Amino acid sequence: MRIVCWSILATIASFGLGAIAHANKEPVSLKPSSPWSLDYGETKCRLVRGFGEGDDKHYLILDQHFPSRGAGLTVAGPEFRRFRGREETIIGFSDNAEPRSREPLKGDLGDVRHALIFSSVYFGMKPARIVVAGEGAPVQGDKDAGGDDFAAGIPGLNTDLGSDANYLSLTQKKREVRFETGPLAPAFEALNSCTNDMVTDWGFDVEKQMTVAKRPAFKNVDSVAGRIQKGYPNAAVRQGVSAILRMRVTIDENGNVEECFLNGLTNTDRLKSTACSEMYDHAEFDPALDIFGRPIRSFYTTSITYRIR
Repeated sequence: MRIVCWSILATIASFGLGAIAHANKEPVSLKPSSPWSLDYGETKCRLVRGFGEGDDKHYLILDQHFPSRGAGLTVAGPEFRRFRGREETIIGFSDNAEPRSREPLKGDLGDVRHALIFSSVYFGMKPARIVVAGEGAPVQGDKDAGGDDFAAGIPGLNTDLGSDANYLSLTQKKREVRFETGPLAPAFEALNSCTNDMVTDWGFDVEKQMTVAKRPAFKNVDSVAGRIQKGYPNAAVRQGVSAILRMRVTIDENGNVEECFLNGLTNTDRLKSTACSEMYDHAEFDPALDIFGRPIRSFYTTSITYRIR
């Protein structure tokens, strides 16, 4: 079955699991061997930190292609050799916060093997609704979902929660690997600053965007998600190619799609998405509103995951 997961307003959902227990044995603890390194790329903001040394070297990466309350998460190294892709993985980052459950893609990170790639993880927020469309499959969602669609101003990572988060752990079945990060607030602040600069590069006034009280509303998302699913390239289906894409759409004061951009979190050379052409031709939006209820030119962002099931 061909599947397209469409996460409304910036993320594929990460679900809280209060009833699921952590691994019942001691976690593998990874100590940092380098400071955070911030890469201000043209299309994304990336934070990278190394843990361990030599043959035991691991990496923790946080990516943002647009301002969001969540971030893409990639981890890599030998301790993830026995972790599986598309396997329920519990992500924890604070003893005081509910963990998240996500299913990663698995691959390699350049020369570093055994990478787990998570489209997006919300830190301390409810998940965004998912639309899953595949061969006529019904729309699937979470009635209690929330996300960047309800974020006033410019969305950002929660630095207060980052002050309380002092590690990042990943658990599959009874195996837990823990990155001993220390407080994550400085990392969150760096990414927020970087993505605000990105908004300026897109041609928006940051102060004006901070006055957005209601973000653009995608009125026919289910229909457009279905059309994108049908456009899954046949060559990618035959080769079993999966991909994670970030999409940014500029919405003018009348709710029209002005511009659309796609960036790949994973390698997309063999998967050319039709998402932007579908947005130009078929998407319908209500425009963003400022604090006075006036329409304002703004942006809509989302992640799209293509996968074969």
